[in-house]
Amino acid sequence: MTSTSPPADTPVIGVEEGPQPRAELRQVVLREGLALLFFAILSVLMTWPLVLHMPSAVSDPGDPWLIAWILEWDVRGMLEDPGSLFHAPIFHPSPWALAFSENKLGIALFTVPLYAMGVDPIVIYNFAVLLGFALSGYGAWFLARMVTGSIPAALLAGTFYAFVPYRFDQLSHLQHVWGGAIPLLIASVFWYASSPRWKSAVLVGLAFYMNALINIHWLLFGSFAAIASLLLLAGVRGSLLKVRFWIPVGAALLLAGALLLPVLTPYQKMSEHYGVKRGAGEARAYSATWTDWLAPSARNRLYGSFEITSTTPAERSLFPGLLVLLLAGSCLVAVRRSDLPSEAGERPLVRTGALSPERSGKIQLWFRQRFTTKRVLRTLDVFAVIGVILTYIAITDSIQWVVDGREKFSMDSAGTPGMATVLLILVRWWIRYPAAWKSGSLRETIAQSRFPTGIWVAFLLVAIGVLGSLGMNTIFHQFLFEKVGPFRGLRVPARWAMVGYTGLSVLAAAGLLPFLRRPRIWRAVVGSVAILLLLFELRAAPILWYLTPPQPEVYAWMADAPVSGAVLELPIGSEAVDTQPYVWTEVGYVLGNAYHHKPVINGFSGFEPPLHQQIAMLANEDKISDELFGLLEKAGTSLIVVHADRLGGAHASTREWLQRGLDSGRLVFLRRFQHDISGDYLFALVSNEKNIGVLRGDWEGDVAGRTQLDNMKIFLDGEGRTYNAGAFGTFDVLRNHDELKGPAEIHGWVLAPEGVSAVNLRFQNGAVVFPAELVDRKDVHDAYPWYPLVEKPGFHLKLTGRPGGVERQTDVQIEIVDGKGRKTRLLPLALTWRVR
Repeated sequence: MTSTSPPADTPVIGVEEGPQPRAELRQVVLREGLALLFFAILSVLMTWPLVLHMPSAVSDPGDPWLIAWILEWDVRGMLEDPGSLFHAPIFHPSPWALAFSENKLGIALFTVPLYAMGVDPIVIYNFAVLLGFALSGYGAWFLARMVTGSIPAALLAGTFYAFVPYRFDQLSHLQHVWGGAIPLLIASVFWYASSPRWKSAVLVGLAFYMNALINIHWLLFGSFAAIASLLLLAGVRGSLLKVRFWIPVGAALLLAGALLLPVLTPYQKMSEHYGVKRGAGEARAYSATWTDWLAPSARNRLYGSFEITSTTPAERSLFPGLLVLLLAGSCLVAVRRSDLPSEAGERPLVRTGALSPERSGKIQLWFRQRFTTKRVLRTLDVFAVIGVILTYIAITDSIQWVVDGREKFSMDSAGTPGMATVLLILVRWWIRYPAAWKSGSLRETIAQSRFPTGIWVAFLLVAIGVLGSLGMNTIFHQFLFEKVGPFRGLRVPARWAMVGYTGLSVLAAAGLLPFLRRPRIWRAVVGSVAILLLLFELRAAPILWYLTPPQPEVYAWMADAPVSGAVLELPIGSEAVDTQPYVWTEVGYVLGNAYHHKPVINGFSGFEPPLHQQIAMLANEDKISDELFGLLEKAGTSLIVVHADRLGGAHASTREWLQRGLDSGRLVFLRRFQHDISGDYLFALVSNEKNIGVLRGDWEGDVAGRTQLDNMKIFLDGEGRTYNAGAFGTFDVLRNHDELKGPAEIHGWVLAPEGVSAVNLRFQNGAVVFPAELVDRKDVHDAYPWYPLVEKPGFHLKLTGRPGGVERQTDVQIEIVDGKGRKTRLLPLALTWRVR
C-alpha cells in the first residue's frame, strides 16, 4: 500500500529549505503558478456569467458600488495625496469619510496597475472579485499542502475554502470574498514554529500586515487564530517559555503593528470626532446559533431551496456542505500518522518533572525552581472554582461592589469570569489532568496522538470559528466585545466562521488521504472525482448579476469642468423616491465620484455624519425651507445636479425650492444633460461657484425647437416632455421587483432619433433573448412628436409561461436597435417569475 508522503520538492511544515538548484526553483514556481491558475479558472466558472459582464455586473446595486468607489479612491488618494486619504470626497465637508467603512487598502494594492491603465472602476471591482476567490483557494491550498503533503488533497481544500457557500452570501462584501490571507497567515505561523528564525518571522509579519489591510474582521479574527495556533505549536514543541523563540516573531508583529497605525488611527479619530459607538444589540442580532450551522446559503444550487434558508439571515447561513463534513469525519476515524508528513522540529516529549539547565529555557528553569508543580496545580484549582462560582452568579444576576455610594467594581455578564475560568482550566490541563480524571496532560495527549500538530491546529481553528460565530451567545466573543475595544466595531460575529472554514479545509484535505493510498494514477482519479463532487455541491452558478447602467452624461462633463466647490445631487437621502427602476440612489452618486472625481455632499457608508442627515432631512420636507440654501453655501456647495426622473411627483417641493432660488438670485441654471427619459438639470450656487460663465451651456435650440432654458422651465413646471438626442424608453407597467405568475405580456415604448429597427427583451443576464413585436402608439407620438423616423414606438411580447433558461429570480432588460444598427440597453428590472 503506497503512502501519500510528499514529493521531494514539497515543503514540510516548518522545514527551512536551503538553496535550491534553478531547476527545482522553476518547478516550485511552476507548481504554485499552476495552482493559482487552477483556482482562477474555477473562479470564472463558479461565478458565471460574471466574466461576460465585467463592465457592469455586480451582485446588487448597493455595497458593490460603494466598494468600487473605495478601491478607486484608495489608489487615487494614495498616489495623489496620501495625507488626506481618509478625508475622502464624499459626505463633503465631513472629515474621516473613508473611515465610515472599511478601507480595503490591502485589496486596492493589487489593482494599482489597472487604474494606471485607465480601466473602468466596475471592471476593476470585478477583477478583484475573481482574484479574491482565486487567492482564497490558493491560501487554503498552500496551508493544506504544508499539513498533508498531498497535492490532490490540497487542491480539494482550496476548492472548498474558495467556494464555501457562505462566501457567495458575502458577494456584496468584497473584503470577505478575499479570505486567502487567513490560511496564509496560519501557514506562516507553522513555518515559524518549526524554524523560529528572523527570516521566517518576517513572513509572519508580512502575512499579518496584509491580512490586516484587507479588512478589520480578518485583523481581529485572523490574529487571534494565528496567536492561538502559535501558542499550541510552541507548547507542544517545548518552546512556549523560551524567550529566544518569541523575540523574532514578537519583533516582526510589533513592526507590522506600527506600520498599521496610520491605517487604524483614523478609525479611532473618527469615532472620537462623531462619538460613534456600536451597541451590543446589533452584534447580538448577527450572532449565530447552533442551528445556523445547518442553514445552507440561499444561493446554493443544491441546498438553497430548503425551508431553513428562508428563515435564516444570509449573514448567519453557515452550513459548509455535507461532503466536507464527511471528509472531516474521515480524518477523525481513518487517518493514520503515516498518511501525513513528519514535522521538522519534533522532539521526544518532555514529561512534567525537573528539567536540567541544558534542556530547559531560562524562564522554564526559573519557574520550576520557585514553584513546585503540586503548588501551582492547587492554586489553579482554587482559582478555577472561584471562576466557576463568579460565572454562575454573573449569568443569573449582575455583580456590583459599591463603597460609600461609589461603584468600585461591577460585572453584568459572564464573559470575563467565564473566559478566565476556561483559560485557568486549559493551563491546568496543559500541566496535568486532574488525577481522578486522567493521568498525564493535554500536551502529552496531543504529542502522543496519531495526529501531528498540524491537524490539532486545524481542530483548534474549527473550535475558534464555531464558538466565535456564536457571538454574544457565548462567553468567548462576549468577553472580547466587552474587554477588547476593536471588537466593539464588529457588526457580524458570525463571520468568525471563516476561521472555522480554514480549519475545516485542512481536515477535509487530511480526510481524503485514506482514499489516496494507491498508485499515482489512482490518486489523480480519486482527487479529481472528489473535487468535481465538491464543485457540484458548492455551486451557485449561474448567478444572476445586476447589470450596472452606463454613468450619466453629466458625470463625464463634470470630470473636466472647472468646478469651484462641492456637488449636491438630488434627490438625497434614504427617503428619496425613485419612480424609475433605479435603486440605491445615494450609493449611485458615490459610484459616480469614481468617474468625475469632484467632492460631493452626498454619501453612502456604514455611518452617516450629522451634516448629511440635516441636509437630507431639509431636502425631503413637504415644503423645503430656504434654510437649505444657507446650509449648502456654508458646506461649500457650488453645483446642484437634479435627476428629474428620480424626483417623481412626491418631490414637487424640490421644484418649488429651485424656482425660489432662481427668483432670489441664489441659484443660476447652467444646462441640461441627457439621462434616462427626462434628463438631468444643473444649477450653480452663485455665492460659491466662481466659474459660472465657463460652465454655462450652449442654449441654442434643439430638434424640438427649445433652448435649454425652455427645457428647464418645462422641468420646473412638472408638465410636458423634452427632447433626447439618444435612444430611450421604458416599460409601461412593469416595475423593479414585480412578480409574474405563469403567462406574461410585457409591453412598453422606445424612441430614437434615427428610428427603431428592433427591440429585444433580454432575460437572465441576456442568456435568453426574445425579439418583441413593434406596434404603433399614438400616445407616444403625441407626447414626443420629434422622432418622425420611429414609425412604431411601442413594443409587445406575449409569453405563455416562464421560458426555459429563465429562473424564478430573473431580470429583464430592454435592448433598442436604432435605424443605424446601434444598440442601447436600458436599466434592468429584477423580477420574480413564478410558475402558476
